[in-house]
Amino acid sequence: MKRKHEQSIIDNFFDYLKRVYEDKNEFYSSSLDGQDTLLNADYIFTNSTKFVLSEFKYQEQDIKSEHNKQRSTLLCLKLLTDNLNKQRHNKCHFIAWSDMTYDDCQILLNQYNNEVCISNIKDRICIEDFSEDFYENKIGLEFDEFNEYIKWLLDSPNLPNDGTNIELIINDSEKKQFKMETFNTLEKLKNWLDSNKKQKKDKERKSSPRRRQ
Repeated sequence: MKRKHEQSIIDNFFDYLKRVYEDKNEFYSSSLDGQDTLLNADYIFTNSTKFVLSEFKYQEQDIKSEHNKQRSTLLCLKLLTDNLNKQRHNKCHFIAWSDMTYDDCQILLNQYNNEVCISNIKDRICIEDFSEDFYENKIGLEFDEFNEYIKWLLDSPNLPNDGTNIELIINDSEKKQFKMETFNTLEKLKNWLDSNKKQKKDKERKSSPRRRQ
């Protein structure tokens, strides 16, 4: 029986993005754990400025399993009639999978709507191009819009919802010791990211050498 290697794809995906961001050290990711069924995504990740959701599959053939999810069907229907959230979706909500038939493009991504709902493959993008666009803030939503999009995803009156906020655990990579930060709302995550960013800038200013007069 052929094994599924979805977690390996996820691990390699984030290893690559972290290498791309190594000089900036402003990259954080968090698994959605069981909350993936609410948001049609496995992970949230951010460069502290833009936020992105992504579902992951091992191979292209595994994408069809999304059609079996009630929330996936509902999302596809909602995107047909809500232009504002469709625009938000297209900027921040992706699905990724592996394709080992190419040496130079072994992880592909597409907007979730394009790949799952309407089978539009022309906007597929390689991980290298995706990471470059994300690095340059061309992909993703700023926090306020992202937060509104998440609320919209959770607002599904025809499907069960436990009413809780999104809960996330993030590793604070700035610490020499291992330390995880937990957040029970996106707002708390954003406050923590802003605080960390300010601390880093203050530290950089203090360590900068004086210019010659």
